[in-house]
Amino acid sequence: MFFTTRTPKQVLGSSGLRSISRSEELEELHECPLCGWTEFQVVYEFRWLSYLQRGWNLAIVQCQRCRLRFTNPRVAKSHALPFYPDSSFEKDRQREPSQISKILGNQLYRVRMMNALFARPGKLLDIGCANGFFLAVARMSGWDCVGVELSDYAASFARERFKLDVRTGSLEQQKFPSKYFDAITMYDVIEHLYDPLDTVRRCHRLLSTQGRLIVSTMDMGCLYARLAGKRWPYISPGAHLFYFDKHSLTRLMYRANFRVYSLARLDYALRPFNATSLPRFGVKLFKEIKRVPHAWLNRQPMILPRFHDNVVLVAAKAA
Repeated sequence: MFFTTRTPKQVLGSSGLRSISRSEELEELHECPLCGWTEFQVVYEFRWLSYLQRGWNLAIVQCQRCRLRFTNPRVAKSHALPFYPDSSFEKDRQREPSQISKILGNQLYRVRMMNALFARPGKLLDIGCANGFFLAVARMSGWDCVGVELSDYAASFARERFKLDVRTGSLEQQKFPSKYFDAITMYDVIEHLYDPLDTVRRCHRLLSTQGRLIVSTMDMGCLYARLAGKRWPYISPGAHLFYFDKHSLTRLMYRANFRVYSLARLDYALRPFNATSLPRFGVKLFKEIKRVPHAWLNRQPMILPRFHDNVVLVAAKAA
């Protein structure tokens, strides 16, 4: 896939976006999904080549009231699954046991962060659990794990390889009892959701009174995103429907009757970092800095080491 971009500055009302083609493959929002406001400002526009080999006119807009940024118009939900093909999960089926062990080891930082929030392990739900690596490590720490994953290919891998309880489908399709889970996690998932407010409200119902919701997503308010602009690697209007920063993510939690327990920006490249990886990191940093002028001149994404481009939020139920 590829896209070209331009950055007009017009302000739009509920009549919709100018010069946007309409089809059954696209849907357009006339109200902000977070605050209901009807005026948006275009941040970036894209001519996106879809998997159907059709050029889609997509845009990232910003609500003039709450400042949430989201893709609008966006790919209709009925046409979204081809953006997550089985091939994106297939490589994990072909990995050697040593490679699987390394991937599991990289999940330790998430499990340790979660363990620090609780006196003892309890029931865990991971939404968008993919191939189940995080859940497999969490179970080794004593958690009673359940996963939800849209891709049946990935879900079946988690069930077969790790013997995990992973349900295929969306959260809305599951029948979990209220206040059943002690922890619910969404790692790099919320930006893909069509209605994140509804999903977070469902999480509120499923969490126990002292439960915690842990959400991780790319941070559009970080310095890297502001400097790279439309060349920020996370700009992907076909798949990423929402572009949160710490303020809009916090506002989302309040709307769903959560209070923010903690919030931090994280160095995405350094999350599984340790001293032995320092030489490799230095070589990668040097190579990526060398290609910046070429990427800038040729309007390519700027894949720099990602400093503070990920926001991690922990929320608790409001009293």
